[in-house]
Amino acid sequence: MQHDDLTMKLKNATAYLTNHPLAELAMQSCQYCGMTYLPLLLEISQKNGMRYGAASLRRVLKELSASASGVPPMFMEASLRILGRSGAPTVTYLPTEFGRQVLEHMKVSCPNPHNEAARKHLYIQMELMTRALQIGWSPEVERHLAVVFDTVQHNIRIDVFIKRPGQPDLFLEAEQELTANNIGRAEEKFEHWQRYAESFDQEAHFRIVFNVSRERLGNTLQLWRRALTQLSSRESVLFRVSYALLADLMDVSLEQAIHDRFTELIPLETDQLENENTVALEDLSYFARQVREYQPVTELENAFDTVLQDWKVAFSPAQRLETFFALMRCIHQASDLRESSDTYQYNQLPVESLWLLHHYLKLLENQPLYEELRMAIQWMQSRGNLGVTMLKEINTKILWDVFLAHHGFARGGRLQINYEIADHLDPKKSFGAKVSYHSSNALGPQQQHPSDAALEWVLNALFTYSDVLGLGRLPWKKKPKGGDA
Repeated sequence: MQHDDLTMKLKNATAYLTNHPLAELAMQSCQYCGMTYLPLLLEISQKNGMRYGAASLRRVLKELSASASGVPPMFMEASLRILGRSGAPTVTYLPTEFGRQVLEHMKVSCPNPHNEAARKHLYIQMELMTRALQIGWSPEVERHLAVVFDTVQHNIRIDVFIKRPGQPDLFLEAEQELTANNIGRAEEKFEHWQRYAESFDQEAHFRIVFNVSRERLGNTLQLWRRALTQLSSRESVLFRVSYALLADLMDVSLEQAIHDRFTELIPLETDQLENENTVALEDLSYFARQVREYQPVTELENAFDTVLQDWKVAFSPAQRLETFFALMRCIHQASDLRESSDTYQYNQLPVESLWLLHHYLKLLENQPLYEELRMAIQWMQSRGNLGVTMLKEINTKILWDVFLAHHGFARGGRLQINYEIADHLDPKKSFGAKVSYHSSNALGPQQQHPSDAALEWVLNALFTYSDVLGLGRLPWKKKPKGGDA
């Protein structure tokens, strides 16, 4: 009975689409990227000689997203965002399960973006395809190029392959944020590009389009550069690769973007390869590997992006300090550090907070801070004969003259931060930074304001977890003399 019901619905849907050519075209436009949206449908309809305006096309997309004439919805709306670009997200239309059955009934093959990451990937492809069509180029999504290496034929997949009249073909790759545990994907892609250039005896130029926030781009680029460095250390690289943010391509034509919006991706320098950000996971300590391999939940990333943006746009001194404390609270509260928590009760590593702190320190705009912290802490750790007074002075300088100075805060104000030295006569006094800024009658004499506690934890983490954060080394892991620290 259910089969007969589905057959009838498919029959009704086919009849509806046959009588509404624009609706049929809208459904078929999903065959390229597994979804569609107004700009793509506008280009395809004009290419097919249909002179419809945006209002008519928008109405058709809305109609296909609703039940009509006994036919279930064939589209569902999904909002996707170009990261780093302000404004409302883009409304896209994905086939429903019934819509997929209709396409299959129509013998139309359609990619299936089965999860959020796949949808975001296909969305980048759809934007690039649409922008190519707008200037009369001929794009092809998911183009496969056959290349033989190691006596085996491989299909090299190009996300968007574009034919340009009288000009070289374009190879565009759609990419999102890359994490350290996924760097093998970048290495494999470069290996395939190398074999392609080798097989055709020509220099190919591959362009990567990132849909990544500007705050996250630096870390992602470092990993891509590391993958390129691994290849260049073995053989001469035969292809060129450049990159651009999708957000930076949207205010110009794709033709202009190809000329002036892409930046060459170059391998890392030798000294950069020795830094923490290129150390192989197997060479890191057990706890450092935990932090590098941690995959944050979307809610944590979104919360961090919000407070980070607030910090960046704060201009008055009051706003700067307020948003700075909010940033520290976000990092501190990523892990449950209360005495009743599992982290405290079972001596677990606060992985979430350390991942967020490491991520923050490695942002592109924080690279000067990270490098100076690394040099300062490793210099301090290399001096094994420091007295307590000198140790206190150096650590205080690291906190004030490096970390806090980078954020625009100077000594001598209401914000009091002192580095205390352990005292065997006072068991409550231990090594570490002590923060005092907020005061409230609601707090008991032994209670600390959450903002003060958050900043205190972050400052102490720089020393306590220096190995995990890549800022220092465990004493027995120091490089032998003759190697640079």
